[in-house]
Amino acid sequence: MECFVLFRSIINELVDENRCKVYDNGREIDFKYYSDNNTLTFTLGKGWHNVGIVLVDMAGNVDNIQDIRNIHVGFFWL
Repeated sequence: MECFVLFRSIINELVDENRCKVYDNGREIDFKYYSDNNTLTFTLGKGWHNVGIVLVDMAGNVDNIQDIRNIHVGFFWL
């Protein structure tokens, strides 16, 4: 089971895809940037995740998005 994540950037300028990073549990993962609607997408596998994002625009402005913690993908049993 995988989870597809859509994230809308708060940076108003064009994002420099080559300098942006997405982290899952501290490990860099692949993402796709769509300039037409200013969104990032990435996929998370089954399990627990802490996701961090570093956005850099073409002017070099950096926006570090604090880790979103304890995201669970898959079934959760009590």
